[in-house]
This record gives sequence, C-alpha cells and structure tokens, in this order.
Amino acid sequence: MTMGRQIVVLFAAVVWPAVAGAVQPQVTWGNASYVSRYGVSLQAGTTYTIEVDPLDPAEDTVLHLWYVGDGVEVAQDDDGGQGLASKIVYTVPAGKGGTYYVITRAYSWTASGYCTVRVKVGQTQYWAWYTRFAGDLILISGLSAAMDVHTVIARDQANDTFAYYMRRNSALGGPLKIVKMDDDSGVEYAASVTVPFDYLCWLIPSYCYHAVLLGTYS
Repeated sequence: MTMGRQIVVLFAAVVWPAVAGAVQPQVTWGNASYVSRYGVSLQAGTTYTIEVDPLDPAEDTVLHLWYVGDGVEVAQDDDGGQGLASKIVYTVPAGKGGTYYVITRAYSWTASGYCTVRVKVGQTQYWAWYTRFAGDLILISGLSAAMDVHTVIARDQANDTFAYYMRRNSALGGPLKIVKMDDDSGVEYAASVTVPFDYLCWLIPSYCYHAVLLGTYS
C-alpha cells in the first residue's frame, strides 16, 4: 500500500532559552509553499532507482529517502540525474524492507517548480507521481544553545503538521541530511523538534548549519 501526500508549510515558532552570554542565532526563513512526501513499500535485497524526470534548466531538486522503520534518512541526492535533476540508486538492506518516504524539495528555499518522480527496478517502473516542489527550510547558524522549533496551528485545530530536523554533515560543506522527524508531539496535531547545541556548528557557522523543514498534511 502506498500513499502520496502534498505538504504545505503552515506557520512556525522558533524558541531559544535565555542563556547568559549566548549569542542570538541567525535564522533564515524559507518561502511558504510545497514539499512532496510520498510513501512507498520497498523490499529487502532489491535495488531501486528513484529519479526526477529532466527538469526545466532553471529548476533544481533534492531527493531524500527516509526509512520509517528506523526513523533515519538512508539516502540523499542533489544533481545525480540529468542536468540539475535528482537521482537515488538504493539497495534495501536485509531486514530493512517496509515503508520508505520519498521527499522532494527544491535546492534553493526561494525556488519552486513541478516534476515527475519515478521509482524503478531495472527498467520496470513501480511508482510514478507528478508533484509540486519548493524550498521550505529554516536555516539556523551561530546557535550557542539548544533551540526549539515547533508548528503553531493558528486557525484550524484539525490541521496535522510535521517537522524534520536536518543538519550539515561536515564542516567542509557537506549536504543537509535528515536526522529526526516528528509528527504529533506538540499540542493537538502540532509538531515539535529540538535543535541541539553543536560546538562545531557554533565555531564554524559559515560551514555548518542546522535546518528545519516544516509543513502540514493537506
């Protein structure tokens, strides 16, 4: 069974504690638009190709593959496909079959577009969906204490939000990878994640970033 869902950013609140000597972090807000998350059931021992169809030359996607069973990101790609399109080739390890989320976003948090995402085994296509994508990351640098980021449901308490905490993997400019996902740990259906203090990110803010992706299920 698979489920495709369009996701749209709602509203977020960023809260950091009053710590003596702490420097207020720099927070860069992305635009409020769409991120695509689609659930697929993958079998252990099988190699899957997940790719975005060739894009308009001005468009640039990023793909993330998230294993629900362990709650971790297992693969990510920016430009492995044709042009600026994304492509992931992933072999599901033994004992790790089950539901995976394919998350499609824009490389830039000010960009958006439309694309088709395909999941294949060899030349056989198993899933395909047409989706809008955009950049919806909150980038955080200079963090000198742990910080909470949570969604605020202002109008409709039936809205169901989510949050992904991401961080750059190295001080040398590695990609942003998903570290943690939250759905309903906030008030009602709100989501909440804590961005931890990281000495390396504080020491070298220009190379090491935290980021949070927020949205709501439509």
